[in-house]
Amino acid sequence: MHYKKTRVIILIFIMGILAACFSSDMKVKNVKDFDENMIDLRIYHENLGDALLSKNKEYAEWFVNDMDSILMLMSEKFTSHRKIKGPFKDHYLKRLAPYFRDLKKEIENGKWPKAITTYSVLTGKCNDCHIDHDIEKEVKDITQ
Repeated sequence: MHYKKTRVIILIFIMGILAACFSSDMKVKNVKDFDENMIDLRIYHENLGDALLSKNKEYAEWFVNDMDSILMLMSEKFTSHRKIKGPFKDHYLKRLAPYFRDLKKEIENGKWPKAITTYSVLTGKCNDCHIDHDIEKEVKDITQ
């Protein structure tokens, strides 16, 4: 009898833990401000350039996917910001997303010269946005 009570208590405890896990907010949170995210992007961008030059597929895929992930999170979080005109999502979708899509394919297929060219174009798009918004930061093209 005591064994059955213990099993029931353990079962209830496990069900409670599972319920808590499934009912928690599964959405990834971005707790950084706009500038902190941009600093992270700078680090990833420089490392992506190095990975492309060394033809390191594993690192290049990791950096390009993480950069794109950060930008997508920023697109959801920063619907307005004092430094940018309009929602960040509009700038991401128009200026950056197509190049990230291309860059991912080029890395996956080992097309290193094309990936480096796309990386350079992406760098230019970042700098164009900075110029348009009077942000005195230049994104450096590590591959040049």
